[in-house]
Amino acid sequence: MFAFSHREPVIGRYGAQEMGGKWLEGRETELTVRRRQYGPEQWSDILKRHGLTTTDARVLPNPDPDRAAVGSLLITATFTP
Repeated sequence: MFAFSHREPVIGRYGAQEMGGKWLEGRETELTVRRRQYGPEQWSDILKRHGLTTTDARVLPNPDPDRAAVGSLLITATFTP
């Protein structure tokens, strides 16, 4: 089984996304990283091309409806022999 998650994708902003911030404790300067952001169907297609079968791909809403925070995309897959 293979599983991963990332923030809910922003519609129309797929592919490599730059993120900057001082995430690491004690860091004095910002760190910019590139991450990949895709929707459930796009991740399923990417995983299939690399020999995995997606078992579930969905966006889980933010559990706190009073906050404007986005949800999480959760993907689970298995390796196809």
